[in-house]
Amino acid sequence: MQTGLAGSASASVPAPASQQHTFGDLPTVRAMGSGERAPVIGFDTEFTYLDDGSRIVDSYQFSCVDPESPGLRVDVVLLPLEAKRLAVGDALAVVIRESGLWSAAGLPDPRGIPRRGFWVDGDYRASVDALYRAHRLSIVLAGHYLKADLTAFARPVRQRGDGRYDDILRRVTSASGGLVSLKPIRMMPRSGGRGDGERWLPLSIIVRDTMCQAAPGKKRLKDLGDACGVAKLDVGDSISDMSGMRRERLVEFLEYGANDAVIVVEYLAALWGLNAVPPVTLSGGGAHALRDGIKRYWDIEGQPNAEFMARFQGLVRVDEGDTTDDDGLSYYSVRSLTPVDGDANQAHSAFKKAFHGGWNACLRVGYYPTETYDHDIQSAYPSAMASVVDVDFEHGCIEEVIKDRDLVADDFPLGVVTPLVAYVAWEFPEGVEPCIPVRVGQSIIYPRTSEGVGAAQGEGMDDARFDGFEGAWVCGPELALALALGARVRVQIGYRLRVLEVDGAPSRSMRAAVRQMVEDRAVAKKTWGKGSLEEQTIKVATNSCYGKLAQDVAERSGWNAWAEEMESIGGSSVTSPYHAAMITSLVRALLLAMANEVSLISVTTDGFITEQSDVEGYDCFGHAGGFREARDALVGDPTVWEVKHRQDDLINLTTRGNVSLDPGGVIARAGLRTPDDLVDGELDEGEDPRRYYGIAEREWFRRTALTREGKVENRYTSFPSFRELSRTEDRVDFHPVERSPQVSLDFDMKRRPLMETLRVDVVDGHEMVGFDTAPWDNVCDYQRARDIARHIAAQRPGTTGEDRPTGCLRTREDWLTWQRRYEAASGRRIRTAGSALLSELVAAHKEGLVSVAVLASRVPVDQKLSWLSSLGYGEFSRAQWDHMSKRSRRDRVLADLDLDALVEVVEGLPQW
Repeated sequence: MQTGLAGSASASVPAPASQQHTFGDLPTVRAMGSGERAPVIGFDTEFTYLDDGSRIVDSYQFSCVDPESPGLRVDVVLLPLEAKRLAVGDALAVVIRESGLWSAAGLPDPRGIPRRGFWVDGDYRASVDALYRAHRLSIVLAGHYLKADLTAFARPVRQRGDGRYDDILRRVTSASGGLVSLKPIRMMPRSGGRGDGERWLPLSIIVRDTMCQAAPGKKRLKDLGDACGVAKLDVGDSISDMSGMRRERLVEFLEYGANDAVIVVEYLAALWGLNAVPPVTLSGGGAHALRDGIKRYWDIEGQPNAEFMARFQGLVRVDEGDTTDDDGLSYYSVRSLTPVDGDANQAHSAFKKAFHGGWNACLRVGYYPTETYDHDIQSAYPSAMASVVDVDFEHGCIEEVIKDRDLVADDFPLGVVTPLVAYVAWEFPEGVEPCIPVRVGQSIIYPRTSEGVGAAQGEGMDDARFDGFEGAWVCGPELALALALGARVRVQIGYRLRVLEVDGAPSRSMRAAVRQMVEDRAVAKKTWGKGSLEEQTIKVATNSCYGKLAQDVAERSGWNAWAEEMESIGGSSVTSPYHAAMITSLVRALLLAMANEVSLISVTTDGFITEQSDVEGYDCFGHAGGFREARDALVGDPTVWEVKHRQDDLINLTTRGNVSLDPGGVIARAGLRTPDDLVDGELDEGEDPRRYYGIAEREWFRRTALTREGKVENRYTSFPSFRELSRTEDRVDFHPVERSPQVSLDFDMKRRPLMETLRVDVVDGHEMVGFDTAPWDNVCDYQRARDIARHIAAQRPGTTGEDRPTGCLRTREDWLTWQRRYEAASGRRIRTAGSALLSELVAAHKEGLVSVAVLASRVPVDQKLSWLSSLGYGEFSRAQWDHMSKRSRRDRVLADLDLDALVEVVEGLPQW
């Protein structure tokens, strides 16, 4: 073979005792699995980076269970010559030959099938199909973080068509941090002569990545090895020069190299069984388990999945090329689905528009040197899933159309879980926390009124269809809470859906499915221990179900390496706009209801920070009761809240931006990545350093926040994206890349700063501003405030002249500048709060509104400017003085003058 192969090392060694247990018999695990079997070949590489950033691949190592003796394992290490990379098909052909997998698969010869045995003259496609029908050899090629290892194979020379078929990186996709194949990949390494003497090995390769098979926080290869009883080896500093280790300590090099491939094989065997084809990802397996549980609840377990789609999702499959009535929703078109009828189409469209993620907000900014608590909803999304009732998609799901009237309590016969969605306008009373979400750009805010919402979203006043009606699509749970808070809610169009019943009661199929998963997790925890591989697997599957229900409801794109273009990722096997929107609405409504009963500092998706240590007793306007009932049904305990963090100090900056120095306290870095030199512990390739929260990291983030003068330059090392690794033109190899994005830690203005509560604390010798916030009255006020803050943050500190900006919102002076700009009359230009005050002082003196002795004296203007600049409000230039000599400029400055406040300033001025 033309592979540049110096040699191969292979051995049959005893495999660790397989964990013979009943894990695979648990209903959740059984449903998660693919149900298919194929030999699993673990794969890894060793490589060395050169000074120029390129890498030399030192070895390719593989491991699989001996097909003749399952108690043994075959390890194969391939050593390339002269830094020449191997082709993936050629490397696998050697592994198949050395391991005996060819014989176990029934092939007559390890080299493959002679061309004369299947070739149909002039018809390549028919010939290949005939070969695969008779002799296909299916294998699972599995590795850990395949972005590093799958890219180590030689890029193929064009052989068929445009070369895509032979390029494995064009046949995989990125998922859950790894690379996987969604369909088996045909690959046919060839040997022998040409023509009829040529032999083809018909491989059908399923690519799996153990990054997709591990729980968050347990994704290091060392963690996987610990879980399956195979310790990851350590070679110390030699890891940076594997070429030298191969050259000087070959035996140790081979043992170390093979070990990582062994961990992959043994981990997957422990998880799914010997030579079982793993699901694509744990989250995908969770979706299958959810579907299986729902079908079991409805007693359609043996029915085709089409029955599930029609009843649960309100969808049916269409033949390719058929027209669909789908409003262009991408998860339909990607999966060739369409609504079952017009009612379903209307419901899908409305709930998709009402779908939002979690509520994330900073409600109080500043330093809190007191005890605070981070309360989380226990299993927030599974609990909400257990609360949602099913709707009857098969018999016309819209039971009532609500049109041109105020919403009333009688519109909610099932209370907060009533399946209702509506396009509404609203006005909340002063003093309450509004609960109707509005998307403005990339942000979600909760304004007190719907004024300006239509203009912000490109509809409403500018759209004749709504005749001036400004509003948003909103789900039932938040609408029910709005009424409880005393809001007036006007419906332009809305739908209350028909509830599906089972045995005379509302159907809650997801409750039954999640309860089975919770029970199986309890069994795993009791049998194999808390934190075990088995327990964590079911935990991940359970918690990922919501994400699969919501997949592509808010449209997301991914890189299609085959077509080399971005495309919609498409929905999952359980995607449902109705269920996804209701679940998130229930969670948001519970948190928003709590915000109307308890003073919150920060809120993040499924929890909040407050000074109160116990919040279990709050009813939350009836929303807590539904969660208590769901929790009791799932786990036999109605407790909703748990304290995740407690801290004696807290700096709260913005949404998802806070830190405590307490080792058990909160830390959220507002988009900053931890510098590489501050990461605690050993990292594997692809491991996210943000999972470590050491004291050094906390001190770094706190210091960065307190000392910033503008956006923070965030330097860190990452690796190329899948798009960069797989594209045809300008493809890059896997290597570290230095990144340095600019990140703002400023308050994001999603709420109105209450400047009358402004305070200044000195923390670690630095000024730290704090203030309370309130909801914006309308979207337009938010947009103006946000734009002013962004303009301040976008400018660079340290420049001189009239345009010298602050660069960020950190100090009292920064915030006063923002306030003056926000409150200024239209057309007035304000550099800083101090310069604005000096302009008002001069303008008011020239208009005769105040008398300033220094300015009235007969001295040169330069001396007056020096005196003004000495007052502590910043420099006052000759150009500014000349501007105030013009009536039009003075009018702008005086348009929003607070004369009483200015008089107080004048009375306190020093004499010259």
